[in-house]
Amino acid sequence: PPWGKKYNQNQKENFKQQFNLSQSLDSVSLFFIASLNCLKENAHLGLLLPESCLNIDAFSKMREMALKFQMRSLIDFDKPFKNLM
Repeated sequence: PPWGKKYNQNQKENFKQQFNLSQSLDSVSLFFIASLNCLKENAHLGLLLPESCLNIDAFSKMREMALKFQMRSLIDFDKPFKNLM
């Protein structure tokens, strides 16, 4: 997923309209919401997301949308890319 990707103002406005958002969201949230919107009934989705998604206010809309779905598991890999950062 494109974590940290920067979008220009035109792209941000398109995302706000496409996903019916009142505020502009970062690339993590946009990718997550787009993934949820692609799901069909009884589908499964697996994503590797930054831990910050669970506890930072900026991700509250994303968490709110996730609660509309049945989650089977949430796994914390701690730091899966230790040599990266």
